[in-house]
Amino acid sequence: MGVFITFEGPDGSGKTTQIGLLADRLRAIGHDVLLTREPGGTAIGDQIRAVLHDVDNTAMVSEAEILLYSASRAQLVGQVIRPALGRGTIVLSDRYAASTIAYQGYGRGLDLDSLGKITEFATGGLVPNMTIYLDLPVEDGLKRKKRAMALHAGEWNRLDQETVEFHRRAREGYLALAAADPIRWCILDARRSVEELQGEIREAVERFWCYNSLPLTKSEPPISPNSGIDFSISSGSSPDSSRPTTSSNSGPRSSPISWLILRIQRPRLRGSFSSRSASIVSSVKSSNWLSSERMTRTREMSRLMFPLPQR
Repeated sequence: MGVFITFEGPDGSGKTTQIGLLADRLRAIGHDVLLTREPGGTAIGDQIRAVLHDVDNTAMVSEAEILLYSASRAQLVGQVIRPALGRGTIVLSDRYAASTIAYQGYGRGLDLDSLGKITEFATGGLVPNMTIYLDLPVEDGLKRKKRAMALHAGEWNRLDQETVEFHRRAREGYLALAAADPIRWCILDARRSVEELQGEIREAVERFWCYNSLPLTKSEPPISPNSGIDFSISSGSSPDSSRPTTSSNSGPRSSPISWLILRIQRPRLRGSFSSRSASIVSSVKSSNWLSSERMTRTREMSRLMFPLPQR
């Protein structure tokens, strides 16, 4: 099976640039890579994207918005992502289901349980193996978008017109997701230069590769056993062995998506937005597998995959 990696973050964080650079590097070392995006990624999805992003569609209600995003996602998963993973392809997606929880859940205030059920149905429970979140203060992201628009190098869509508070709530949603699932999520500072950020992304992915004993290039065998970690994409599982499970005779297991919804519905931290965000980021960084002692492979071995740019 293939590997599914998603990029998340606010508009203006540089996701499109960074995901393209990573795709180029993976292809250069012999991997089959599929680069896609949400909403869109298919002919049907692109039509839905046009409706969702049209700045004139101000009358769209939140319930219609989530169903349109989910329709585009269902088409993308069924037509593009699952077949590619079945062929052993590395799939890189610019946004995925986490955007729904962040923007429609936290931003719009829609019920998280309902969003979880809708997303479960649309994706069939498909969860990324790794999510790279490019974090950026809301005001910085919006300024970048406006500069790009002035240079005719980007689009200004319907969600960009929302209030700063809306985008702050969405960012809080992303950070809550990362805190709830720190093994799969990697938070990086999107304020860095393109070159520095790409170097950090490559380092994160190379550690992910070593941690899960994946072949460094397509022609090589896995570097070592993966210590019993189940990283099967087809089952929608993730490598967090601490998640609650049930035996075969104790009833159905919770899906990865419903499990995550339960995790982020914990009582939220009190205080200002900035203090809550700082606390969440601190907790994620302290428990993030990328910096834990479980990463026992040497840096020399990881450099075989992604030689980092010279500083």
